[in-house]
Amino acid sequence: MLSTPPASPVVTACVKTGALSPRSDVLAGADGSDSGGSDCGEDERQRVVPRSLGDVAVVAASFAAKAREARLATVGAAKARVEARAVECRAAVDTRRLAEEQRTERCLIEEDARTRCVERLAQAAEVLVVERNRTERAALQARAFREVIIMCGELEKQRSRTRAGTGMMNVLQL
Repeated sequence: MLSTPPASPVVTACVKTGALSPRSDVLAGADGSDSGGSDCGEDERQRVVPRSLGDVAVVAASFAAKAREARLATVGAAKARVEARAVECRAAVDTRRLAEEQRTERCLIEEDARTRCVERLAQAAEVLVVERNRTERAALQARAFREVIIMCGELEKQRSRTRAGTGMMNVLQL
């Protein structure tokens, strides 16, 4: 087993596995107190001098695991933010789509109302034209009947004159 020389750098780790002995290998803190024990909190760190190369591997593996966990946590948080943003974007798109559909529906309703109004106006105009034509035809027929009656009266007058005139002529011819 290789031991670390006293001048080698000190590795910082919170070791709960017991791979490093917290008793003799723990260095005193800056204030001279011994942090002692391996039951440190997540935020507390112990300065540990590894006793062997295997201990260095354990500490390095611990650091790598913690770094990997931190990286995975960061990546997971970033993925969660991206997914949240995607959900927000889809919601915004759906909101815009629904607003457009509602606007389109309102336009269709307004157009249908205008169409019905124009159809009613066209029907009223058609009825007006039909009634006007009936009235004009009735007036034309009434005028025609008056003229026929007047003509018949004139013919009767002329017939009666001609009869009266021919009757006198017959009397004169005899």
